[in-house]
Amino acid sequence: MSEQEASWPAQWILTRLRDAYGTSQWWPADSPLEVLVGAVLTQSVRWQNVRTAIARLKAAAPMTESALMALPRADLTACLKPTRFPNQKARRLLGLLEMITDQGRRTLAQFFATAEIDHRQALLAVNGVGAETADAILLYAGQRQAFPIDAYTRRIAARVLGKDVTDHDLRSQTLAQLPEVEALADLHGLLVIHAQRHCLSRPHCLACPLADRCHGRQQEATA
Repeated sequence: MSEQEASWPAQWILTRLRDAYGTSQWWPADSPLEVLVGAVLTQSVRWQNVRTAIARLKAAAPMTESALMALPRADLTACLKPTRFPNQKARRLLGLLEMITDQGRRTLAQFFATAEIDHRQALLAVNGVGAETADAILLYAGQRQAFPIDAYTRRIAARVLGKDVTDHDLRSQTLAQLPEVEALADLHGLLVIHAQRHCLSRPHCLACPLADRCHGRQQEATA
């Protein structure tokens, strides 16, 4: 799919955002397992709270699948208290770890190394794991071709295109234009940076690196 054929110009946006901000170096984590934990905990909470919770987990137990699963439930929940709904997130994290490890019989690396598993569907089958969380785990922990669609991406896409676009279309068009895992990870991180610097709820359009092809900007200018 060429840039001209795509309604969502992912390749062009990646180039512009790299020119403006450099590379994103996202997701912040010391290991694939820490990525997975962060992807669960970041639901409906600020990243700083997630970092605090992960620091507490690291102080309570080694960051391994078996150690996290063996942590007393009360201790696990206490570590997750900085995030919203710690009891719920403890259940989701344990359910995810139980599925990935096959009840303790394999590691996260072995899960991703098993070709017979449909990894995305396996993640989505876990209670409380939605598409954004599953795709973040696939991309950043599994180094698989995936693209998480979050609120920032939806906001930027709606403004650039001048219309709402489905998550399915955003995901499929991005994957078609950017087959490399590194590019997908960089675009996702750069969209977060851009949404926090320019494309806020009330946008700061001055000097926006996407302004010349942003339909939302054009509509504001002609309103």
